[in-house]
Amino acid sequence: MNDTAAEIASQPDVWLKSLALTDQAQHELIAPGERMLVLGCGTSWFVAQALAELREGAGFGETDVICASEFRPRRRYDRIVAVTRSGTSTEVLEALRMIPAATRTVAITAVRGEPVDDLTDAQLVLDFADERSVVQTRFPTTVLALARQAFGAEKTGLIFGWIMASHQIGAALAASVAGVIRTSEGSYDHAFILAGSLCLVTAIGVLFAVRGNKT
Repeated sequence: MNDTAAEIASQPDVWLKSLALTDQAQHELIAPGERMLVLGCGTSWFVAQALAELREGAGFGETDVICASEFRPRRRYDRIVAVTRSGTSTEVLEALRMIPAATRTVAITAVRGEPVDDLTDAQLVLDFADERSVVQTRFPTTVLALARQAFGAEKTGLIFGWIMASHQIGAALAASVAGVIRTSEGSYDHAFILAGSLCLVTAIGVLFAVRGNKT
């Protein structure tokens, strides 16, 4: 079995190992309310795109993504995350050198002691996912597996199921309560008033929830 085949076959075990880094990943990658930029080059550029979509989609804050070679320090970011398996990618290192000192920087890498360490405040090291093959396989997939765990994306199916179940329960209760009101009062007036009041309370609750997520 060649290196590429062996590394592909090892992925499930490597993904499980990455779960031990969940706490560190949550600390460095979630940062609720912060404006974040994720950058990378080559395969890591596509990983960066996925990370940005996962974080922003999970509601943790605005998350931009850019190819490292195209980075220019024009916008202000609270945190910049650089994805580089080797820790030596020229474009990534050059981008990191342009970042203002006040911006927190985090590297996601597979190799310790490389130049990226000196240019970042923290490193998320997945050395067990490093590769010998020239074809990147398990490092990018392991980064995504860890990110999904950190952002809670592995629970999206369960959450969506509860949302749908709650919707159906609410619809059943609304129809039943409205029927009782119509039978007892001869009209749906109070049922509509009750439904409108509940919608208003829910809308206010959502506004407060969104504000709380940005602080």
